[in-house]
Amino acid sequence: MGQSQSLDDRCCPFLKTKDQKSDSKNEHKPSKPPEPHVGPITGGSVVSPGAAATAQDALPSTVPNDGNYEEAIRTFKKVAELDNDGWKLEKASHLLEKLEELKGVLDLVNIIPPPGGQIIDVTLKVIKAALGLYVNMKNCYGLAGQAATVAELVLRYRESLAGKEGLVKERFEQVLKVIKKVEAYVVCFSQSDGVSKMKQALRVITAKSTCEALSADLISAMTDLKDATHLDMHEGIQALANRAFEADAEEARVASAVKDAEEECGGIDGLADRLTQDDEYREKLFQQIYKSGGTRLVANLQSILLEKVDEIKKIVEGPATNIRHPLLKSFWTEHFRGKISVDWGTFWDAFPNRLKENAPNKSELVQLLHQQQNREAFQVAIEDGRNISGVSVDELSAHFVEDTNLLTEAKALVLEGMHRITAAASCRVHRPVDHFRGRSKELQDVRTFLESDDPPDRFLVISGDIGQGKAELAYKGCEEAVRVGLFPGGTFQVFEDMIVAGPDVFVSGFLDAFGCPAGQPPGMEALRTRLNELANAAGRQQRMLLLIDHADKVLQHVGGKEKLDELLKLALRKLPGLKVIITCRKDPALTLSEQYPPKLVYLRGGLGLKESVEVLETLCPALVRGRDQYRQTLEDVASKVDGVPRMLLLVGLYLNRKEPQRLPEELRTVASSFVNIESDGGFQSLIAAQVFKAVMALSDEERQNLFCLCLFPSTFTEEAAEKVLDAADRLTGLDRLRKAGLVRCPSEATYEVQVVIRNGCRAMLENSAMLRDLKLDYKVLMDDAQRFLLEYACQLQSISFEKYITSAATAFRLAQKEKHNIEQALRLPKLFSELTAQLQMKGWPSELSKACCDPLVGMVMQLPIMNVYDAYSVKAITKELGKVFRHLKHQAGQVACTVVQSLCRLQIGDAKCMDIDYREKVHFLPAMYLITSGDELSIYCTTCTHVPK
Repeated sequence: MGQSQSLDDRCCPFLKTKDQKSDSKNEHKPSKPPEPHVGPITGGSVVSPGAAATAQDALPSTVPNDGNYEEAIRTFKKVAELDNDGWKLEKASHLLEKLEELKGVLDLVNIIPPPGGQIIDVTLKVIKAALGLYVNMKNCYGLAGQAATVAELVLRYRESLAGKEGLVKERFEQVLKVIKKVEAYVVCFSQSDGVSKMKQALRVITAKSTCEALSADLISAMTDLKDATHLDMHEGIQALANRAFEADAEEARVASAVKDAEEECGGIDGLADRLTQDDEYREKLFQQIYKSGGTRLVANLQSILLEKVDEIKKIVEGPATNIRHPLLKSFWTEHFRGKISVDWGTFWDAFPNRLKENAPNKSELVQLLHQQQNREAFQVAIEDGRNISGVSVDELSAHFVEDTNLLTEAKALVLEGMHRITAAASCRVHRPVDHFRGRSKELQDVRTFLESDDPPDRFLVISGDIGQGKAELAYKGCEEAVRVGLFPGGTFQVFEDMIVAGPDVFVSGFLDAFGCPAGQPPGMEALRTRLNELANAAGRQQRMLLLIDHADKVLQHVGGKEKLDELLKLALRKLPGLKVIITCRKDPALTLSEQYPPKLVYLRGGLGLKESVEVLETLCPALVRGRDQYRQTLEDVASKVDGVPRMLLLVGLYLNRKEPQRLPEELRTVASSFVNIESDGGFQSLIAAQVFKAVMALSDEERQNLFCLCLFPSTFTEEAAEKVLDAADRLTGLDRLRKAGLVRCPSEATYEVQVVIRNGCRAMLENSAMLRDLKLDYKVLMDDAQRFLLEYACQLQSISFEKYITSAATAFRLAQKEKHNIEQALRLPKLFSELTAQLQMKGWPSELSKACCDPLVGMVMQLPIMNVYDAYSVKAITKELGKVFRHLKHQAGQVACTVVQSLCRLQIGDAKCMDIDYREKVHFLPAMYLITSGDELSIYCTTCTHVPK
């Protein structure tokens, strides 16, 4: 083998060898190579003593003497004895330099038997790599010390190990294999490219267990070697076993998640590659790690992935001939230099931070485009509304002209993008039902109001008795107006579910409609900020529309009228182009009427006979085929229900479930079952009875699915239904319910159980007399509800993972699709309790109780730190949950509700009004730190004096 490669090729950059100095010192000194006891092994054969002498004669004069061997052994021993705290750079560097001076000892194959020379060489590499570390230092130093101990043993027993074959050689080679594994592990932490940094971050999580495994392999290999040679290595092997390793950077759950992922991807290399290439897998794993408590790991990996972007910045060579604006031209020349497609991640990583320093208004441009919401709007504007992930350089530069200031143009694009986001992602007004008929005069009045540009025409009230179709009239008028482009600024709707809890929560309903500003907690201040954003983005005179359906629900609360008045005045003042439609049973007589006199549309009576018959025929197509046969009976039915649209809907839904041959008989039965009832209470009872008939007309399977879908508070997506129904055949049942008219599609890709049906079904679950007639499988229903709850517990966790809603589009999506469902999941335990009481069960099934309560605790603890739910809503939710947790004697749940309610009381300013029970339990909350684990919840608080038992 002869002399090894130059030390300059093998040393760390910051280490300098003393080879030349050492050679000069030894140049005139005679060398006395030791006499080998056994001929050296070359190519697997034993060399004769004569050949060995010839080899020795050929050695350079710098070959060390026996004293050098002993010095090498002593130096290795010093390295091996260094404990973790003793690995100071200066001391370790000095020892390494000393070993380099003795390199002739370490490289002579006729002195150190194979694979001893390789073991020594690998050990040197391990030590050098360990010296350059700033990550996982102590653990790698520990492994380096163990490698040095092995090398020291190899040197000490070199004579006895030389020339051995068979089992000894096999055991010796096993030691080399383990030392190489140690080298691969330590070297990983001395590399600095993007993927290696990712490997470092992943390996640190499992550092202790990995190092202990490598150490155990090393001890095992050396023990086997000792047993095979019968050498007295006990003391040295004991020194290996005495090494302790530092604890992992994250707790065991995180380490377990990373190990599982590593096994799934076939090793650390496969995992690192997949994280850089597979966005879906990366998001899934990050969420899993985050839930396990690996916040720091996720942050480190995200940072490393951003650094990785630098590697693709200068992909294509070529002149930037297609760039028109000079500042963009210089930017592209430096970073892209070609006619390529723009990857937005890469773009934002470089722009505008690296524009030329002398660019005008650079600091303002940087500040503008450092905000996530502005970046998103800019990107939407550049993409011209197309649903694509990137644009070409030509398309990007086309938005800038040479004589335009870049800052001015960027601001304009941000405003344009914000307008598009608002228009595209706002909570659009629902579509009208397919069976809408009649109301031509009233519909024309709505059209006139929506088309008018007169300043006073800002406020319309549609009123009428229950079931007359006020909401559907508003939906129909809005649909026509949107279709012809009357409201380019966006259409918004405050949903019924957000106004039933009282005027305080009504603010949250407005924020759901308009969108909550990123990073700002819900409340009046957030609403003002959002309205200002809309005004600036869309232009103050941009036409917009706001619909508030079922306003009676908020007006019936104390202070509800005043709060509605306040919110509408604010919206109309901030957005001069906004029009408002309210539906309620009578004119609310708001004080804003003095400034904005309302247009009144009052629905008197039901539909005419012709329109009523058309409604029934639309809902039950089989009636059309026997129109002449059924005409008189249909008119009789319409007359009996006074043409009230809601009653016509229920009758039509009931008839649509009957066999065509039974329709004549069913029609006569329906006609004879109605009597004209004038009182509101009697009418409500009639509606409830008709809902029951419509539901009972379903098959048992369809009824089961319908009640499951009624768990959703309002609209739901197909994805949400898949989570809850959890079976392909049940999803086909969803489509059957839609075709039957019980489920409708109020907007694209969303579903909703007809409001009157949903409300009626929820009421039936609270009626013990009806429950038995429904023939429901309550276990299936409660399993569905449990699945619903657990899925949205997971959804809530993923929202927090998105850093509390940092973009406008995410906030809108949440308000439209997920927020109400999460809130409903939190209210489900109350429904469970009511069901068990109605069914005279002793309590929840134990497995259901355990499975639901623990995730609920986590959900409760997430609510206060989310910029999604206002304090009033959280307070109402936790009040309901607290009763359930107390009934179930779930200690962690009781504590969580107590703490969160108290925090909400502080946030809404009524801390002084806290009842004595809460004041006893929690005195001071801002400094609290909460940890949940199973049934245990510990509260660390500066002055927390009591935790409920």
